Amino acid sequence: MGHSIFITGTDTGVGKTFFTTGIIRALRELGVDVVGFKPIECGGRSDSKALLEASGEPYSLDEINPVWLDQPLSPLAAMDFSDEIPLESIKKAHLDLVDRHELVIVEGAGGWLVPVTENQTMADLAKEMCDEVIIVAANRLGVINHTMLTYRAIAAMNMDCARMILNHPPVNEGDSTGYGPRLYPVESLPVGSSADLSLASNASTIQKCLPDLDLFPLRNETCFAQLAQSLFAG
Repeated sequence: MGHSIFITGTDTGVGKTFFTTGIIRALRELGVDVVGFKPIECGGRSDSKALLEASGEPYSLDEINPVWLDQPLSPLAAMDFSDEIPLESIKKAHLDLVDRHELVIVEGAGGWLVPVTENQTMADLAKEMCDEVIIVAANRLGVINHTMLTYRAIAAMNMDCARMILNHPPVNEGDSTGYGPRLYPVESLPVGSSADLSLASNASTIQKCLPDLDLFPLRNETCFAQLAQSLFAG
């Protein structure tokens, strides 16, 4: 039986799928028997399809993503338009993958405490299914607070969280898929620039506030091979 890692975000749209699919491909290049799993997706199924493609396994989309809700809302809110979320079916689908693979990487929906039912959050699912958590955040103003809140909430559930991925924001405004390689040093910004001044200092500030959290900046797809080695090799 393999083990399982949960990928959570400090918010929605921070690049969880970009990281998860990239690290799955890089790990497969290293010979790791790894597969992705998206327990719940709300709205379209693009994230789940990307995980299925990256995994390269002969599974159906429903095996990788057992629950899909039409509305692009939190699972609890989207559930009002559908039947009750079958949590036991999610856990069984996950266990089937863990039984077959060395590593299952589970991508959550939204952030750590997104409600799944009236009584359970995405965090409760992670606690039942996974051995450890990796935080993914977008390098933008506000990420320090969001990261500290997420990290402390994970610690409060007595889960292992020693790693964080800091995605750099999309180069083009409105681009939700391509996290670009552009990093703006503060000294290079013109006076009066509307660019986000926090981009150059967020990583170092997070490391000062959370010294036990290993932070990996992710600027573009060329970083994944190094990340795979650093995160999981050995």
